[in-house]
Amino acid sequence: MQAICPALALPEASRSVIDADEEIFLLYTLSAPPVDRQGLGQIDGRHDKLAITISLKDVHSAPIVASALSDDTLTVIVRQDSTSLRSTNGDTGSVVWRSSVYFAAKPIGGAVDPFLLSPSHLMQARVLELGSGTGILPALILSHDLLSDNIDSTLHWIASDQDQIVPLLRKNVEGLSKGGVIASASAIDWIEASQIYKRGSSSSMHSYLKGILDTWSTDEQSIHWPDIIFATDCIFNPHLFDAFLDTLCLFTQPNKTLVYVVCELRQADMMQDFLQAWLDHSGNWTIHTIESSDVLGPHLSKGSVVWVAWREK
Repeated sequence: MQAICPALALPEASRSVIDADEEIFLLYTLSAPPVDRQGLGQIDGRHDKLAITISLKDVHSAPIVASALSDDTLTVIVRQDSTSLRSTNGDTGSVVWRSSVYFAAKPIGGAVDPFLLSPSHLMQARVLELGSGTGILPALILSHDLLSDNIDSTLHWIASDQDQIVPLLRKNVEGLSKGGVIASASAIDWIEASQIYKRGSSSSMHSYLKGILDTWSTDEQSIHWPDIIFATDCIFNPHLFDAFLDTLCLFTQPNKTLVYVVCELRQADMMQDFLQAWLDHSGNWTIHTIESSDVLGPHLSKGSVVWVAWREK
């Protein structure tokens, strides 16, 4: 096991990403989507309120849409906007996507998998989520007793998306603050963030970051950087790849912030273009693919990819 920092221990099955062509070939060979996988990845795109149930005993079981409760399951009610998905071009954040649910199922089903995040680190972490959509990831993770009922937890989670998605996001996120956990929703426009990053003005970047991250600190001078950035199923639009990567750089402190990018394997050419753009980006990134069914479970290890990355100074 490769120890990178106290927050992360990469399993032996992880793979350093050096070449985009080789990595995409390996992903679509070793982790090819199941032949019976249907749809683009929505859990249910027809209803505006879902009950998502996760097993607390069997992390390999599939999440289901149901309302039955038991001591062995965790069920959360999530609001979504099925009409917006069908009527608004490019609006993918208004419904629940399965890769986010699969990713949330790992820390829920077995506390927090030490191969991905140590439990003590997550409970004390400052988390920024990009492209949160409905907020299903924090809705599931922060509803677990390990975090929601732990008075020693100081977890601060900022879920973010485009301005028009934030009202829906707030409905699902802002009731999650409990005990020492603070959850909030914020608008982050990747185009705006990219422009600020490219401009390179220290004062502009400081002002923008403070506006988003000010819930973490009352100090006007210092910025409390995210310990973790999550981005689940955000890789859809090639025209936004550059803006997304600039946004990652803007909010990432080198040698500190861990970035988790999780997505389903859809069009191979699109995924290769994204990965090549990431490798070529000026942020000086180190990227690893987590590829292990023991770590990810069968639903993420086939047909999806989990990249863990950080910036070097």
